[in-house]
Amino acid sequence: MASQSLVAATGVVCGGCVAQQLALTKASFSFAGASQTVSRSFGARLRHSIGISRPWISKRDGSNPYHRGLQVWAEGKTDGASTSTEMKNPQTIEEAISQARGAVQKAIADGLLRQQVQFLLPVDQRQFNYLDTEPRDYPCGIREEFQACCKVVTGMFKEMTGNGEIVSRRIGEADNEQDPVGLMYPTSKSVAAIIFPIAETLKQVRSLAEKERAPLLIVNPQWRSSGQVVSDFGFGPWRRQAEEFVNTFEKTYVLLEMRVGEASNIVSGTGGVVRILKCYPRNWEVYLMAWDGTSELIADTPTQPAYKELEQIVTEARKRIPWKAPPRILGGSEPAPPPLPASLSGALSVEQIDEMDVTAVRRALMALGLPSSGRLSTLKERLIEAQKK
Repeated sequence: MASQSLVAATGVVCGGCVAQQLALTKASFSFAGASQTVSRSFGARLRHSIGISRPWISKRDGSNPYHRGLQVWAEGKTDGASTSTEMKNPQTIEEAISQARGAVQKAIADGLLRQQVQFLLPVDQRQFNYLDTEPRDYPCGIREEFQACCKVVTGMFKEMTGNGEIVSRRIGEADNEQDPVGLMYPTSKSVAAIIFPIAETLKQVRSLAEKERAPLLIVNPQWRSSGQVVSDFGFGPWRRQAEEFVNTFEKTYVLLEMRVGEASNIVSGTGGVVRILKCYPRNWEVYLMAWDGTSELIADTPTQPAYKELEQIVTEARKRIPWKAPPRILGGSEPAPPPLPASLSGALSVEQIDEMDVTAVRRALMALGLPSSGRLSTLKERLIEAQKK
C-alpha cells in the first residue's frame, strides 16, 4: 500500500531535497563536561590528529566494574534479538539497522567500547528501494546524506535503549553545511555516536573517547587516509598518529556498495555491483547484486577485501552466475528499478512529489507498479493519486 510510511524505521525521504526537516525539541544537557543546548531526535559529526593508548579497549576480563554493568546491559539486549537479519545481505534499511544494533551490542559485551559503523544510507536510488543499484544522474548532497544518517542512528539507538529521547547536537562549526558533523546519544548516556566525523574534528573525537566511559561509535566517517601522498590527516608523523588513533575504533558493522569492473556491460560479463557486509563477529561477506534486487554470497573473508581482490572475486563468480539483463523503461536506455519491498513503499506529500525530477517520479511509479509514460506533469499527478489509495 502506498499509504505505508516510506522507510518506516527512519522516515528518510531524499529526492534532491529532504522535505522532512529534523523536528528538534530544545533541551539543555551536559555531555563531555560541557553544558550545551541540545536537541531531540536526529543529528551529529567529528575529527583531528594524535595517537593514544587504549586503556579501556581491552577484552572483557571482569576487572572493570563499568564493564561488568555494561556486559549485563549489552547481553540482556541481545539475548532476545532475532538472528535472521544477521545472516544475510539486508533487504531493507530496517534490516540494516537491526543488524547494526546486534553487532554493536555484541561488540560492547566483548569489551569493545570504541567502534566504527558504516551504513549504506537510504538515499538517491535507494530512497524508494533499498535494493536498487542503478545510480541517479543527480545524487543528493551531503546535507541530505547527513540527515538520513542521523535518522538511521536514531532508529538504532531506539532499538538499543527503547523509545526514549535521543539527544543531538552539532560539533565543530555549527553553521558549516558543507561538512556537517554531529553527536548523538540517548538521555541515559549509555552509548554515543559521532556522525560524519571529518579530519578537522578528530581532536574533539579524541577528547570524547578519553573522557567518556560509555561506548563511543564513529558513524560513516568522511575522512580518507589511503591512496594519497597527503591524506586528510596530513603526512609524516601527524598522519601516523591520527591513523593509529582512528584504528582504535573497531569496525563492527559495515555495509558498502561498490561497482567492480564493467558493472553495466552485459557483454563483458566480468563486472558487477557488490555489497560488502561486515557484521561483528562474523567475517566480511561479499554479495553480487542483480537488477531485480536478488543477491548471492560470493566470498567470505576474515579481512576487508581490496578492490583488486573484488575484481578477482567477481570475475570468478561471473563464470558461475549468469547475468540477469534488466528490462528497460519504454524501450529506452534506462533500466527499470527492481521490485519494491513492502516496507519501503510509502506516502509522499504533494510538496515532495513536486520537487522530484522525471527520473525520480518514474522510479517511484514503477516501484509501485504504475505506468511511467507521459509528460512530467501527468506522471506527478499519477503519483499524487497513488498516495491517496
